[in-house]
Amino acid sequence: MTDQAIKLPEKLWQETIMGLRLRSRGSREAACIWAGNRTSAVQHVEEIFFLDDLPGVQGHTLRHNVPRNAINLLFSILKEKGYQIIADVHTHPNSWVGLSEVDMEHPIEYRIGLPMIVIPNYGKGVINYKNIGVHVYQGKGRWKIIKSDEVEKLIIEGDI
Repeated sequence: MTDQAIKLPEKLWQETIMGLRLRSRGSREAACIWAGNRTSAVQHVEEIFFLDDLPGVQGHTLRHNVPRNAINLLFSILKEKGYQIIADVHTHPNSWVGLSEVDMEHPIEYRIGLPMIVIPNYGKGVINYKNIGVHVYQGKGRWKIIKSDEVEKLIIEGDI
């Protein structure tokens, strides 16, 4: 596998799942980004930003609307902290963790290599690397699916 590894501390993995579960309230999509620094070898996740906490964001059963001013605010915060987007993470209502047409057309940024991670069941139940969806943007609207047995090679546990 040639995709750039993501170093994600266990603490931030747990914060991601709990934060998405809380914000989805079991009935709507929720989203966040993993932010940090990308080097040539690895992407280091240092902080999570929940899109639902930005002004004007609306989660719906099957989609998530983030207004332009909220995205601009997020990018300003990232710039101020010296962070880059590591991954786009969101929930789906059931166990299906593929990408919808809306997902494919509206990633947080159009960067080749951007991972989009889908968490099933609005984050309820047991969530681990085996039951999430991981897709990597290839450019020109194309996404590569990362097989479940390769996810643990892409997302590696690490300390902050």
